Amino acid sequence: MSGADFAYLRHRAGFDQRAAAQFLDVSLRTIRRYEKYGAPRVAVLALAARGGEYPGWEGFMFRDGELRTPRGDLVTATVIENQDYLVYLHWWRGWEAYRKQSITPETVEQQPRRLYLVKT
Repeated sequence: MSGADFAYLRHRAGFDQRAAAQFLDVSLRTIRRYEKYGAPRVAVLALAARGGEYPGWEGFMFRDGELRTPRGDLVTATVIENQDYLVYLHWWRGWEAYRKQSITPETVEQQPRRLYLVKT
């Protein structure tokens, strides 16, 4: 990422150089160097997240405690919190089927894991 892009992200996050240095826990001199020569990925991602931009997540947004996808799907906090439970259930069903010899371990691993979405 170029220095100009880093400066854009800094402005987007609402920071002046001094505040960005404090946020990233670096010196003011380091921020100036980032804006001249470019910044490391971790600094870029931190500022992007603070400014509401997430590389790879274009079109997604959080609103009223819900994640909205670019297609308009809605993922509530409850669904996100229950993701571990859903993965566990998927594993348990696969284990039960294997134990009953209706499927093999390879088949269990090939089954897709799904995140259930609520359409708005």
